[in-house]
Amino acid sequence: MLFFTGFCPESELLGQKIKMRLNEDDFWESPATGLQILAQMPSAVILAWRGAGKFKKPILYAPEDTGLFLLDLPTDSASITPSGQFIAVRKELENYLNNIPPLSKLWQKSV
Repeated sequence: MLFFTGFCPESELLGQKIKMRLNEDDFWESPATGLQILAQMPSAVILAWRGAGKFKKPILYAPEDTGLFLLDLPTDSASITPSGQFIAVRKELENYLNNIPPLSKLWQKSV
């Protein structure tokens, strides 16, 4: 099983440690990739759409002790509801992330 550690799982695949920040929609979002996660016991759902880079102020970072949360897939591409399908291995995470549309070039320039 893979766990949510407070860092962007997508960036970790690339060998980078990017802390997730709370965005205006109350999801943890990566400032580097826009990946969003909803962390609710007992799982952390990786959303199937990217954030807009609109973060709450003051800056709130995801706690690093969220290792209790298991990365989970949403029930469908428009959902935030956990499906109960946990991501067990790195390859599953890579496959899932490859299906999330990339950030728009406009958003990438503003980061």
